[in-house]
Amino acid sequence: MVRTGRPTNDPKRHTLQMRVSKLFLLGLDVWRSKHVSNPSRSNAIRLSLSLTSEISSKFLERIDEYIEDENRSLTRADAVHELIEKALNETK
Repeated sequence: MVRTGRPTNDPKRHTLQMRVSKLFLLGLDVWRSKHVSNPSRSNAIRLSLSLTSEISSKFLERIDEYIEDENRSLTRADAVHELIEKALNETK
């Protein structure tokens, strides 16, 4: 038996179910409560994934710029290690 409902053009019409720990939910709820809009759990997960993706791409761009500026054949991991070392040395 195929269930049909009202047609939708909503791009979020696919569902995803997942099992999480109470600790995960607690952390998610704390994160949600810090936002003015207090998003639903589903929207909070979407938002956090979006922000993480945006931050990751900006971070990788900065790492690649550092590698290019240094004119050395560094891996991204080596560049991150160097930058962390520099930052730690500056705080001493």
